[in-house]
Amino acid sequence: MRAADILRWDNRQFQAFLDRGTPEGDAIEYKERIEPHKGSAIRKAFSAFANATGGFIFFGIRDTDRAIVGIDCGANEFLENISNCLDCDRLRPSVKYSVLKQFRFGTKLVIVYLIQPGLDSDRPHMADDCIYVREGNRSRPIQSGDELRRRFFSSRFVPEHLEQVSYWITRIEQDDFTLAGIDVQYLLNARRYLEDKCLTLRDERFISLRNRFNAIGKALDRIATLRAAIHVAHGAPSFDRPHELVQECTYVKQEIESFLTEYKVIHQ
Repeated sequence: MRAADILRWDNRQFQAFLDRGTPEGDAIEYKERIEPHKGSAIRKAFSAFANATGGFIFFGIRDTDRAIVGIDCGANEFLENISNCLDCDRLRPSVKYSVLKQFRFGTKLVIVYLIQPGLDSDRPHMADDCIYVREGNRSRPIQSGDELRRRFFSSRFVPEHLEQVSYWITRIEQDDFTLAGIDVQYLLNARRYLEDKCLTLRDERFISLRNRFNAIGKALDRIATLRAAIHVAHGAPSFDRPHELVQECTYVKQEIESFLTEYKVIHQ
């Protein structure tokens, strides 16, 4: 289920989603109500989704039978309560979230929140001095140092995490077309993902993505070679940017823009 799908739903489609009995899981949670004095439960759920691949929380839905009960206060008061729970020093780094959709059934109001997956540079998010992760239909604390390393320090590549993909690819340009500040293992995992998709799907769109990705890598090699040649020729690092070097950097910039555009079309 994607955010774009929920945005398109009307009341009838949302009711059909509930009637199918869609259970809570890695990306879905139902909450009947919130108690402002128990903000830790809200921070726990939001941080767990942010520490995983993101997710949706449906407020005003009973989790046992997916019945619509509605939130137990006005919309403005509810939104303020949620903000007060999350926008505080008990949740660090802060989590990116937004109100995705509101459904009204008579006097009953359901509010859907979208929680974005955290960037590698932000994760793990801590809620009330604890690190939570999403496991099936529950949010639980990290259980060991080994699990902490495996979940957050393994350079994993999540194809649907568009912001993370964009972050590392655009870092190439931001770091002056070098890999100095890049998680190279992340890029290797991305390339492996694209190669696997090309082999299993034989989809022209993935072949184009793979080719652009490889073209960026080869251009970066050429840029490194040109810079090394400049260094040797002058006996010291040069701040000149010969025509060839400028051309290569411009080419990489264009390929990065095209790659991200095509990638988002496929994965959104």
